[in-house]
Amino acid sequence: MPLFGGLKQIYYSTFPQYGIVFYMAFATVLKLAFGFCLNTFVKKPLLVAPIGFGYFLYHYAYGIYPVLQEHVFSKCFAKA
Repeated sequence: MPLFGGLKQIYYSTFPQYGIVFYMAFATVLKLAFGFCLNTFVKKPLLVAPIGFGYFLYHYAYGIYPVLQEHVFSKCFAKA
C-alpha cells in the first residue's frame, strides 16, 4: 500500500499522534516499573516519538498485524 494512496491524508496523520501516545506510555512504564527515564536515553524525544514510534506503528498495522490476524487471532475466534 503506498504511503499516500487512496486514503485521505488525515488517516496518515494519526500514526505520528499514536506514536507520541505510545512513547509517553512506554516512558511511564519504564519510569514506574524500572526507574529508567527514557528521556535520558533518547536524545531528541520530540523527533523520536512521532517519527520513530509512528513509523513503527505504521509498519505494525500494515505488516505484522495482518499476519497475526490470519494465523493466530482468526483461529481463536473461528466460527463453530
